[in-house]
Amino acid sequence: LDGEDEDARESERSEVQYIRYVLIRHGRTTWNSSDRAQGDLDCSELNQDGIEQAQRLGHLFRRYADRAHEDALQRSAQKKTKSQQPSAELYCSSLKRAKQTAEL
Repeated sequence: LDGEDEDARESERSEVQYIRYVLIRHGRTTWNSSDRAQGDLDCSELNQDGIEQAQRLGHLFRRYADRAHEDALQRSAQKKTKSQQPSAELYCSSLKRAKQTAEL
């Protein structure tokens, strides 16, 4: 292999984009506290513990997203290319407890 081919491959490797998936269960509910399974019943909302869990999780995700954005800007500055903005998407079920967790 000559040096140019190796440089081209290294450039391609540095352009690889990674996708991270994070699966999260809803915060604690009144039913969870009493060891009752809810399944797909939409019968219980987050209790105070669940609200605090969801708020802490939201804080962590915002910090992660901010860091990912800064990293993308630094990489583009080093390469002198236009920054490709990292994106984040959130999906949740229609159950109240899942929506509450996602909103917090």
